[in-house]
Amino acid sequence: MKRNRNPFGMILMFCGMIVTMYFGLNTRNKASLISDNMVGSGLQTMGEIVSFSDSGDKLIPVVRFEAGGSSYTTQAGFEVGPETEYYIGMQLRVAYDPAQPATRNYVFQPDQENKLRPNEYTGNLIGAIIMFFGLVLLF
Repeated sequence: MKRNRNPFGMILMFCGMIVTMYFGLNTRNKASLISDNMVGSGLQTMGEIVSFSDSGDKLIPVVRFEAGGSSYTTQAGFEVGPETEYYIGMQLRVAYDPAQPATRNYVFQPDQENKLRPNEYTGNLIGAIIMFFGLVLLF
């Protein structure tokens, strides 16, 4: 006897995979910067906010830092609102890869520790839960 499969289960499975892949890649990129011992090996410096780039209704701090005798400018990986405590000249911690400081760097938020925050894994958990319910509906 052939069993009809619930198409909603397939949709949930697909959506769960997309959510998990999106957040997984985003978390992996941040984790690679931190887990490559850039933070633990002491390859950190203080950078200074030199401007803000406009991202619609949010602002992205642009930070200048020095590494190996050269100056580099990078965008922070976070956005801030227009009414923010961030200001030009504010000092932020920057971790960097000495072989590629221009492209492999990470700007910390003032209250951020040397590790990924738990909420960066929340997307992966949500995706896994969506996929689980998709499987339940399929079988």
